[in-house]
Amino acid sequence: MSSVVDEPQAALSSRARRAQDKARVLREALPWITRWAGHTIVVKVGGSVGRGTTPEVMESAFAADIALLRSVGLNVVVVHGGGPQISQLADRLGLRSEFVAGRRVTDQAMLEAVRFVLLGQINPHLVGLISQAGARAVGMAGTDAGLITARPADAALGFVGEVERI
Repeated sequence: MSSVVDEPQAALSSRARRAQDKARVLREALPWITRWAGHTIVVKVGGSVGRGTTPEVMESAFAADIALLRSVGLNVVVVHGGGPQISQLADRLGLRSEFVAGRRVTDQAMLEAVRFVLLGQINPHLVGLISQAGARAVGMAGTDAGLITARPADAALGFVGEVERI
């Protein structure tokens, strides 16, 4: 009988510890939250963010964190990458991924693959995750409404540019 009694107490103790941990984190974060409430912050998430854990766990934690930031009054802009996913699609399409000084050489075919992955897969997926976590989200591309303007970086890189204005 004692194992039946001990098990709920252990679960309660575990829940109490998690609640205490959350309260501690919130107490430590409160000055930061108060200072930045109403401001806009940019969160950059890379395409390889989920490595080392299951993608579902990382995605859920990421979306919950973004929703939490929004719920405490911060305006959050998420900028995402997708390098590994772009490389995977390029491989499937028979496109050669070439990098110069860490930048992907981007011809017209590669640019189409990049757009497909970023705008057709990753962006809508992140919007859905953040919405499911309780924050309103909308997906946009830097090319939408001229949000970002860039100049060519190096002719050898193709359609790769340097941001001039956001």
